[in-house]
Amino acid sequence: MSQNDEFTITLPKSLVKNLRRNIKNTNFTSLTQYVIYLIRKSLIDSMEESEEVVYTEEEEEMIKNRLRDLGYID
Repeated sequence: MSQNDEFTITLPKSLVKNLRRNIKNTNFTSLTQYVIYLIRKSLIDSMEESEEVVYTEEEEEMIKNRLRDLGYID
């Protein structure tokens, strides 16, 4: 599938009704544009969450000590 290919999805009428209500408060000119925006935003948000760095207690202590040694924290 190339980048310009399109894919059609079917949405429940109740969801479309809510989307149409929400789009009224935006600058989007079509429901399609709005849905594409929401999907892209959701994907970006989930990617950012999955990229969250998790440190062990030992690593956190090493970082705190280094910041303390550099004078950034007390």
